[in-house]
Amino acid sequence: MLNSFFYYISIGKSAIAAECGGVSTAVISCDGNGIFGLINVAITWLTSLFFIAAVLLIVISGIQLTTSGGNPKAIETAKKRITSVVISIIALMSIRILAEIFLPGGSGAVFN
Repeated sequence: MLNSFFYYISIGKSAIAAECGGVSTAVISCDGNGIFGLINVAITWLTSLFFIAAVLLIVISGIQLTTSGGNPKAIETAKKRITSVVISIIALMSIRILAEIFLPGGSGAVFN
């Protein structure tokens, strides 16, 4: 019985294999449907919202920096906010690259 199970798996694998990022797989499909398609859409939307927020924060920090009037506390706050936004952008791009590498078929947002 165990031999027939492995025979079924070896025969069935070729019958139900899907191409996913150039790799044949019998477990998942990455044709844009299912959970991976949903993850890709969510990553794209959240990234867009993040970049809109990042631009707004940099503009607000720039305005705060220019209107600080020499107040060291306001200057320091603006500089910290700009630094945090830049670090967040780097972190997000790292996550996007990891998603491209590890999600079946890639997220399609970094290298496509």
